[in-house]
Amino acid sequence: GNMLASEQIWVFGIIERISKKVYLTVIERRDGETLSRIINDVLLPGTIIFSDSWRGYNLIRQNFETYSINHKLHFVDSLNNNIHINNIERLWRILKNDIRGCQVGNYEYHLKEFIYRRYFFNTSFEENLNLFIKLIY
Repeated sequence: GNMLASEQIWVFGIIERISKKVYLTVIERRDGETLSRIINDVLLPGTIIFSDSWRGYNLIRQNFETYSINHKLHFVDSLNNNIHINNIERLWRILKNDIRGCQVGNYEYHLKEFIYRRYFFNTSFEENLNLFIKLIY
C-alpha cells in the first residue's frame, strides 16, 4: 500500500510482471487483514508475490509463494536479481505524479482512469469504450 496525498489516502496495488496489468484500489485501513482479504480475492492461490517486508504481509504466506525485499536495505535481492519490487515502486512514482490535484473523494475513479489510460491505450475505439464503461461501473 502507498499513501498518495496529505489527506492520508491509502492505495493498495498489484502489478503483474509479464502482462503489466494492474489492480489499484483505495483502502480505508492499511492493515494485514484488509490487504490479505484483497490479495485472496484478486490473486489465485500459488501466485508468486514480491513485496516489501512489511509485517502485514505475513498473513498471506500460506496461500502464496512470497518473496520480500527490505527496501530500507535494497530494492533488489543481492542473491537473485529477479526478486525485486521495482515495478510497483515505479508505478507508485508515476501514479503520485498523475494524481496531484485530483479532487478529494474522486480517487477511486481517478485510479480506474489511470489504469485505463496506461494499459488499454492500444485497443480499438469500441474496445476502449467498453473497457472504460466496465472500469467505471
